[in-house]
Amino acid sequence: MARPCPPHHHIECHRCGIATVPSPSRAITEARWHDPSAHIPIHDLARVREQIAAAVANAA
Repeated sequence: MARPCPPHHHIECHRCGIATVPSPSRAITEARWHDPSAHIPIHDLARVREQIAAAVANAA
């Protein structure tokens, strides 16, 4: 039976077209906003969330 994916937080800037890589920790999300290597295009958020859900499902 599938288990729900834990919530993950991210920050988006539609003006810049970027977002932070989702993280279960709000503190890590805030830190990633100041690290350009942790930014992804906003249109990639859905793909990254699917990867997180798959990783959680495989770990269960």
